[in-house]
Amino acid sequence: MRACKIQTKIVQDFAYQVVIGLVQCIGHVKSCPFTFFKHHIPYIYTFFNPFNCQTIMKKVILFALVGLFVNSAVIAGGPEKSKAADKTLAVDSKSSKITWGAKKVTGTHAGQIPLNSGSLIVDGAKLKGGSFVFDVKNLTVTDVTDAEMNGKLTGHLKSPDFFSVEAHPQAKFVITSVTPKGGDVYEVAGKLTIKGITDEVKFPATVKSDSKKVTADAKIVVDRTKYDIKFRSKNFFENLGDKAIENDFTLDVNLVANK
Repeated sequence: MRACKIQTKIVQDFAYQVVIGLVQCIGHVKSCPFTFFKHHIPYIYTFFNPFNCQTIMKKVILFALVGLFVNSAVIAGGPEKSKAADKTLAVDSKSSKITWGAKKVTGTHAGQIPLNSGSLIVDGAKLKGGSFVFDVKNLTVTDVTDAEMNGKLTGHLKSPDFFSVEAHPQAKFVITSVTPKGGDVYEVAGKLTIKGITDEVKFPATVKSDSKKVTADAKIVVDRTKYDIKFRSKNFFENLGDKAIENDFTLDVNLVANK
């Protein structure tokens, strides 16, 4: 009888550890855990009441097997559920906009670059990734009102001095990492390809989500010389005076993706 009591105590201790482990496993399952306890409390209670040793051992083994099964299911199913939560949304090119801006010693210029296509990868309201392709061949100048001067500047920007659009009609950006910075703000890093040359850029972005759409806004500062756009750059030409053009230009990106 004493041996049975000792065995019972050992079994009870073991059962307690099994139950705790099983509860922790259940805690990771998104389905309501109360349903589990509603049907199994009588069995859990049984562990803590001494009676026939063999019956206890059978139930302990059964509970241990159930615990291992649930734990395996959680481990096997967890990553798949997380991956399935990511959703890819197509960017609406008509509602989205890319505005370019550039500076020179004597002033500034600005214009638009049409968006060809794009996507945003989100998990609920959180940005996970994405990409977009823009149509450099059809860029426009918006700050020059004189038609002749506008045509000359637009043509020059499309020439080999700048974007060489005949050989490289499109540019592309692909997100490689997203770091949340609090609220709707993220630090986005990715690969920007212009004139067939790819270089990494990093910038802050604001991403907002509602029941109908996701919007992403960012200002990307681009060093044009990294993409073989060297025209009137002080890095490559001397004595430019007031004809120099700054190396950096900006892309103000506003992307809209409907849910």
